[in-house]
Amino acid sequence: MNQDFELSILVCTYNRLDILGDCLRSIQKQDYEERKVEVIVVNNYPSDNQRIEVLLKEFPSFRLIYQPSPGLSKARNIGIANSLGRWIGFIDDDAILPAGFIEKALEIIEEDKFDCFGGGIASWWRYGRPRWLSEDYGSKPKILTHRGQLINQQFNWGSNIFIRKVALDDVGGFPENIGMKGNKIGYAAENLVQIKLRAKGYILGFDPTLEVDHLVNKHKLRLKWHIKSAYATARDGRDVYPIDYTLSGYCKTLRRLIAAPIKGIFQLASTNYYWENWILDTCIPWAQLLGKLRSAVKS
Repeated sequence: MNQDFELSILVCTYNRLDILGDCLRSIQKQDYEERKVEVIVVNNYPSDNQRIEVLLKEFPSFRLIYQPSPGLSKARNIGIANSLGRWIGFIDDDAILPAGFIEKALEIIEEDKFDCFGGGIASWWRYGRPRWLSEDYGSKPKILTHRGQLINQQFNWGSNIFIRKVALDDVGGFPENIGMKGNKIGYAAENLVQIKLRAKGYILGFDPTLEVDHLVNKHKLRLKWHIKSAYATARDGRDVYPIDYTLSGYCKTLRRLIAAPIKGIFQLASTNYYWENWILDTCIPWAQLLGKLRSAVKS
């Protein structure tokens, strides 16, 4: 087996067989030399094993690995352990790569001195958009306007990130105690990896032209999910944004508890503000406060 791949593309999947096919086809359509790039699919949902094996027959050059224990970080770590590339590219199973994406990634690897880099995220509205979600929801702001180094609290997005394998090994891979675990929402694992990389002197970069289309999935079209997401973000974010967990950070959240619903009442007359937005503005600060308190208990 080829031991000299430049890049391993890692797609971890959990119960998204319908979307996974679109993702893998977008990879298969890329223009790259197979001797330079390998593609690994890590199935983290055991019930899909047989169906994924059938799907992967469409992609004979792609490798399939199983990780029956739920957890995105666990799936990533077993993929890293089995990869043969000098670099690992992490692509979500509900993302679509535009033409030239892998070619652009290889160009960055060759031309720049980054140890970790990523790019933009654009919304993919496959299931339509409810009135209370903005057209930009799901898109991630371009951290830089041109290719360059990230500093301080700037992080690449987990659905479009590339890291040297030796650097990943050096920081112990992805932390398995946080992040997505099956259907349980979790965050911050990618940020913690990047914090550890910075602490060891590795260089983080960003290229706004390296962009993927990322699905706004069906569950994100429901109010309940956004409230649960706010809770999970606050629960998992203590090590990433510690200032938010100081006394001033708690006071800021408490001020939002009071101010947001009052401000929202006056905004209801706006053409772009609906009762769904008012519910979110009222409930999300409570979810954030509860998440912060939960993180304090965990620590």
